Amino acid sequence: MLAVTTAAVTLTSVAVSPAQADPYGSLTLYFHTNFRGDYPMRYYDTRATLWSGESDEASSVRNSSDYAFVLFDDTRFGDRAFCIRPDHEEDWLGNPALGFNDKISSIKRMPNHYCHGYPEIGIRYRWP
Repeated sequence: MLAVTTAAVTLTSVAVSPAQADPYGSLTLYFHTNFRGDYPMRYYDTRATLWSGESDEASSVRNSSDYAFVLFDDTRFGDRAFCIRPDHEEDWLGNPALGFNDKISSIKRMPNHYCHGYPEIGIRYRWP
């Protein structure tokens, strides 16, 4: 069983509300399918290598930011990758079309809302 001490884990290891961390929202990784799990992992910064205990643990993802994020299965931002656009979510990363359950090891925020050639995942859950 994984023990995490904060409700939201950011790149600086401080639990903060999205409004405090970044007015443009965040990327949230969940430990379980359908956006469940006791401690979602939230990211606001431009690049992150997931920590031990976070790496290879995400089963669903939601992007509530104004930017696209690329999810990599390698800690050095390489190998297989998928992009999730703003206001999109994927409720099960292990679906047969993706095979990405418990695979995310690093993430990169794109400079805008485009995926710039990376394969896209997720469905739109919110309209501006």
